[in-house]
Amino acid sequence: YDAATVAVGEDAMEGSLDDITSRFERSVLTQLYRSYPSTRKLAKRLGVSHTAIANKLREYGLSQKKGEE
Repeated sequence: YDAATVAVGEDAMEGSLDDITSRFERSVLTQLYRSYPSTRKLAKRLGVSHTAIANKLREYGLSQKKGEE
C-alpha cells in the first residue's frame, strides 16, 4: 500500500488544508481502529502516544465507552 498512489476524488480536495487533513486523519483512524480496537495498540501501530490517539478518537467521535476498550 502506497498512500502516494491512492487516487483522490475531487470532493476529497474541497476546503482548507486543515479540512482535507482532518478528513484523511479521521478516515485512517476509522479504518485502523477496526483492526486495533485498543487505543494503546492503535497508538503503537501509528507511532504516537496513547493520549494522542485517545484525544483524536474523541475529537472525531470515534471513541468507545470506557470498558469496551
